[in-house]
Amino acid sequence: MINSTLATSIRYGNYKHMQHNSKRWQKAIERNWALICKTIGVDDSLDITINWRPIKGMTKGTYCSANNVINMDSRKFDNTIDMIDTLGHELTHFKQYKEGTLDQEWNDKVSRWMCVWKGRYYKPATTYNSYYNRPWEQEARKGGSMVVSAFLKKIKTLRNSQKVPVFAQKAPEEV
Repeated sequence: MINSTLATSIRYGNYKHMQHNSKRWQKAIERNWALICKTIGVDDSLDITINWRPIKGMTKGTYCSANNVINMDSRKFDNTIDMIDTLGHELTHFKQYKEGTLDQEWNDKVSRWMCVWKGRYYKPATTYNSYYNRPWEQEARKGGSMVVSAFLKKIKTLRNSQKVPVFAQKAPEEV
C-alpha cells in the first residue's frame, strides 16, 4: 500500500509553495504505481510511504530503510520523467534492503555505520565519484532507467491508441 505525506514545512511553513507540485507528482505516482513496481520487481501492495519534503543539497530523493520511507523533494524535478527516474532509483534501494543484498551495520573498529553489499563492507564514501560508483548505486540508477523506459512505452502506447487519423477510417460501404 502506498501512502503519501507532506512535511509540516510544506503543509504549514516556509515551503507552502511546494504543495501543488508535491500533490501533482503524487497523482502521477498513484496512476503508474503498478507499472513502476512491476518494472522494479516488487509487489505493488507493499507498505511504503512517500514523504514529500525539502531535502538539503542537490539530492532529489532518499530511501530510509529504518522506517520504510522514500523522501522526495518536489522542487528538484524538471519534469515527470525526472521524478519517475528518482522514484525508480529509490524503490530499487527498497528492493535491495528487502532482499538483503544491501544493509547497514555499525562497525566498532571505525566507529561508523558501514554499508554491506552482498556481504562485503564498504567504508563511507568520501567523494562524489566513490559514492556514484558504488555497486548498489549503479543498480539503483539502472532501476530508475528501466522505470523511465516502461513509463515512456506506456505513454507512447496510449498516444498511438488515441490517434486515429480521419483518412485512415473506413468509409461506410455504399448500398
